[in-house]
Amino acid sequence: MDGKNYSQINTSISVKENSFLTRETFNQLLQAQSRDVIANTLNNTDYAMTPEELNETRLIEKRLMRVLRDQYDFAYQEAPDPRIVDIFNLVYVYHNLKVLMKMRATGKDLEDLLIDIGRYSINDLRYAVTTLESTVLPDYIVDELRQTWRSFEDYQSTEAIDVGIDLAYFHHLSEYRKEIDNETVRHIIQMMIDFFNITTAKRGLEQDRPNAFIYELMSTKGSQSMEEMLELVRNNEIGAWFDRVNLFPFGKQYDRYVTKMHNGTITAGELEYLRDAYIATVLDETHLEPFSPTPVLRYLFGKEMEVKNLRLVLLGYLMDLDTKRVEERMRPVYGETI
Repeated sequence: MDGKNYSQINTSISVKENSFLTRETFNQLLQAQSRDVIANTLNNTDYAMTPEELNETRLIEKRLMRVLRDQYDFAYQEAPDPRIVDIFNLVYVYHNLKVLMKMRATGKDLEDLLIDIGRYSINDLRYAVTTLESTVLPDYIVDELRQTWRSFEDYQSTEAIDVGIDLAYFHHLSEYRKEIDNETVRHIIQMMIDFFNITTAKRGLEQDRPNAFIYELMSTKGSQSMEEMLELVRNNEIGAWFDRVNLFPFGKQYDRYVTKMHNGTITAGELEYLRDAYIATVLDETHLEPFSPTPVLRYLFGKEMEVKNLRLVLLGYLMDLDTKRVEERMRPVYGETI
């Protein structure tokens, strides 16, 4: 990978990152007593909405997704290697493939679940799922679709679609890990896969599922075998695993998660939070590497976290959730030192 090619988009990002919502803005939103105050707070941001729009979950989600789509469109246009953008965008590609395949399998109208974000159009994805052929999608995606559809036909269960598409997503990421010549990028991808396996194992054990069931849901692309990962979780050794792979120490605000890993009380939901916090830390610590693709990843991941946080705050207001509880569930805010 020619890192010097990233100088142009990194320069653009240094300007665009001024659009991120600050912690102060999020605090104002959390303390807002009316939709008018929220609308006024967001008025000069990318997320401007009227008080009426802020009263409808569907319209809130539409605005959030539009902002994300615009950011990914910008990144695909300017990044010299689209695979870098794919790292955080593939989740939408495979989500849409899963929805479209379930529509084909069940005949149900699930159009409202599709998310029009990414470098492949919904129509291109729909054609690939319908025909199991494509001149647009890479061959390995089409191969995974064929294999997943065969599994559905064998078992006549949409769970085969869920499992097949999820594992295809992580297989795709693992291929990028082999191809992209950047150690930070490779580490982030590996941690995405490993956290998924550990979280899946943790959730399976919490639900008292048998080993065979849990293995079916886990990816074979982890840094350790599925059997080893499951035993780590079963024996409350997640903390020891994290100590080995963690490149940077956490700040004090994350100590409770590390402590919970070591004493075996951490939940699957808390592991998902820790994954996001860890990726944010890695990107914050490495984004000043000269001519690196990491500023692109940091920017896109920051927007993903911003959208998660804003969704949480706005829906929390609609549902009259406790402000303290909402704040505790927020992801890292862009630019904050962890």
